[in-house]
Amino acid sequence: MSTSPRDNTVAKSLIEKIDQINYENPTVHRGFRYENFNTKNIVTELLLMTRKTGKPLFELRDVKTRKSKYEGKGAHLIKLKMNRAYYGKDRIAVYPELIILNSNDGTSKLKLFLCALSEGMNESVLIPTTPFSIGHQTIDEKTAIELVKKYVEAIPKFMKGQQELTEIELDEDMVEDVITSGLQIRFGKQFDLKDVQPIVQQMKSHTAWEVTKYLGNLFFGNIPKFGAMGQPAKSITSVWKDIELTKTIQDLVSYAVSNGGHRIVA
Repeated sequence: MSTSPRDNTVAKSLIEKIDQINYENPTVHRGFRYENFNTKNIVTELLLMTRKTGKPLFELRDVKTRKSKYEGKGAHLIKLKMNRAYYGKDRIAVYPELIILNSNDGTSKLKLFLCALSEGMNESVLIPTTPFSIGHQTIDEKTAIELVKKYVEAIPKFMKGQQELTEIELDEDMVEDVITSGLQIRFGKQFDLKDVQPIVQQMKSHTAWEVTKYLGNLFFGNIPKFGAMGQPAKSITSVWKDIELTKTIQDLVSYAVSNGGHRIVA
């Protein structure tokens, strides 16, 4: 399995991690026969997709599998960044990212999550879209792969909302509320306004996308420690926690836009 001529050491190590996923399990789970959707085959097909220029459409960015005695078994998560930028206000480039959640033993459906990523973000954030989910008892692997490709073809229409986040300014009070909520969720403790205000004042802007970027970095550990925080929270390694936090960022930003956002006048 190859990522194209753009292969590098990181990509090869991620591919090796996918190769470790064990698909030698029985075809019956909890009394039901299931069709085994091999994640390696799905990822291979996506990495072979190209843009009109001939360059690869996707690059492999991250792989999460279960640890210890469950290594290579059960649910696993693959992140593929799309090599195409969608530009917002001030030419801010927003890149789609596709998260594939699958299992090799019938414990999880094949699910796709569409996210967005830009420069300076450690992790992507979820885009509100119609959920894509396929049960392992319904169709064969070939059909599943074709449906995944159809989903990829629809990505451009979902990106308009993310571009618009670069054009929506949030009230400072709302930014403070959202950042405070993010800190409390990530670190599991209460924070005072005096801890949050320096963060808000140091942000480049108070656009919905800038707040989204900060929450993405906060939730996935790419922030410096300071004062009341103490040591940074541990990095996220859980498949399910990754999805949960990504969804939480979407919820916080959507709430902020609905309750304290206004479009920037050019």
